[in-house]
Amino acid sequence: MEYIINSHTHLFTLNQVPVRFITGQRLFASSEQSRYKIACFLRKIIPWSDTDVFDRLATFVVNGNFNTQEEVFDRLRMFYPSDTRFAVHTVDFEYMGAGKTPESFTQQLDGVAAIKRKHPEAIYPFMGIDPRRPDVFDLFKRYIEDEKFAGIKLYTSMGFFPFDERLYPIYEYAEKYQIPIMTHCSASGPVYGRNLPPKNQRVHPKTGEPMIYKNKKSFADHYTNPDNYHYVLRDFPLLKICFAHFGGDTQCLKYYKSNDPNDLQNNWFIKVHDLLKQYRNTYADISYSSANFDLLVLFNALLQNPTGCKEGDMDAKTSAGNYVTRNKILFGSDFYMSNIERNERWFSMNVRMGLGERHYKLVAHTNAKRYLNID
Repeated sequence: MEYIINSHTHLFTLNQVPVRFITGQRLFASSEQSRYKIACFLRKIIPWSDTDVFDRLATFVVNGNFNTQEEVFDRLRMFYPSDTRFAVHTVDFEYMGAGKTPESFTQQLDGVAAIKRKHPEAIYPFMGIDPRRPDVFDLFKRYIEDEKFAGIKLYTSMGFFPFDERLYPIYEYAEKYQIPIMTHCSASGPVYGRNLPPKNQRVHPKTGEPMIYKNKKSFADHYTNPDNYHYVLRDFPLLKICFAHFGGDTQCLKYYKSNDPNDLQNNWFIKVHDLLKQYRNTYADISYSSANFDLLVLFNALLQNPTGCKEGDMDAKTSAGNYVTRNKILFGSDFYMSNIERNERWFSMNVRMGLGERHYKLVAHTNAKRYLNID
């Protein structure tokens, strides 16, 4: 097949994340040999699980403790063919309430911009957007227009709704120029805001329902819930937006395996799938979720070709009048945030084998080229 496009990767280092992002992250030695020893120790703490907090921390130790983002990028590229292209998502951590970042967000952006100048065909940077940042629209325009950034990344779980009106000038610009947006969309993910709003403001601003929660991580689900995007897409129906993780592996597995209809009443996989069917320029990637290889059967089913559906045709609809979703699914690995016990090559090759060559080409080339505006 033609070159692979990985639509979801990260390059930030420990110097660009808050000091309390992951407990103990600053305690690791800087040498690669020491990092691997620590990672092996962490993975042995609970040896029968590769999804526990220690494995997450081990992945962070190995990949996040490089000195520069270019070093992380070089590590990522070693797992793929030399002509592979990567959408790299920057993240604005400065408003999540987990402490200061040793390096500023603009330093993170400048580091990725330097890699883009050095490897213009290999990297497609996405700028992390947080509406609480002053002059965020001007900063966004500068990196899109001057530094040739390719898209926008939203982490609403940091503590804002996607229909925040401070985002609307960015949406208007993005819709006009078809700039792709990637939004984090999985329940109870590792990136969430630590500061809760005052008790009298814990009400959903659109529905008026109380924002009930068990802990700060689950509170972030109110911001990330796929239902929130209907308000955005009603105002910007042609916005090109991808829902990362397809609602998350837990929600996908519930849909795939549950015998109880009550488990599916508020299922995020179903909600994301409905967004893909309803709005023309919506996408979903299978990053992180596809690390659970049980789900490749589900994703293969979504990629089956309906009668008369042309591959890559965004206007194709089913007999029920819904957009065909097989043309809206993207390959991504979520490097290096995903809990992959082995390595990126093992992950990507297993996804390729699990989906089959035709479906893999669709998600890792055809659909991704259209999403990223690659001619």
